[in-house]
Amino acid sequence: MAHIILPHTIANDRLEEARGFRRRIGANLGASASRGPFLPTLAAFATDVAGTLLTVDAEPTEGVEWLRRSARASALFFGRVVFPDRVVPMEITVDVMVGAVNPPPPWQEATARAWVDAMWCTLAIADGTAHAWLTNIPESALLQIGVQTAKLDEYFFPLAETLRAVATRSGHHGKELIRTLEAMPNAARASSRLERIDEPAVRTLFALLEGDQPGYTESLVALLESHRAYAEALASAGPRTLLSLPACALERLARSRGIVSGVVSAYAPELVFTA
Repeated sequence: MAHIILPHTIANDRLEEARGFRRRIGANLGASASRGPFLPTLAAFATDVAGTLLTVDAEPTEGVEWLRRSARASALFFGRVVFPDRVVPMEITVDVMVGAVNPPPPWQEATARAWVDAMWCTLAIADGTAHAWLTNIPESALLQIGVQTAKLDEYFFPLAETLRAVATRSGHHGKELIRTLEAMPNAARASSRLERIDEPAVRTLFALLEGDQPGYTESLVALLESHRAYAEALASAGPRTLLSLPACALERLARSRGIVSGVVSAYAPELVFTA
């Protein structure tokens, strides 16, 4: 029996903002991606556009392409922060190739949390280019930036390494999952993001990697329902919250292991994780 998770609603002004971004930036993507300080914003707004196209405007194919742009903008951002002297061109789309960025990107925003979000997006759409760039960012660089900026939500570091292990199939995902769970603070200290997004995603991943199909399905339902509660509680939820990229990534991984959850949700459109 299918589990159906209905989405929340987004204010019309936020949807129109995303549609406007699609028109303005879509026509000038190369120049936008060449501005280092704009790359994190480009990645975030591209996900807003994708959420609007995939769940409201019924243009899923283009929506997936905007997710790809988001993943690659994030990967380019991390690459230019961590390896500023390596000006390897990044193909944002088949028509847009970005080399040097000017001015340089804000290194303070290259946090482990941002890397985790970028990797969930990358895994969701299985983008090989973003995958190669992001997995090349060493844990030491994320730790150094975390120390310098005092942005030390400690569980994000082992969570990043868990996703890296899954992405590269290194075989280290088990120990990294344990590190992640151990680093998560107790309920009294947990942030809303941890409680509603990260911990449910980790527990779903754990069930999946254990090959526990009923446990995976149950955890995925909990993740999607928790995502909806998190999004509904945000004061100004953007269209990006119409997508659960962790759920999309987990569903793609599940399909690769022969597991079909039977869960139906606009938060995890099938076209995303089967594209």
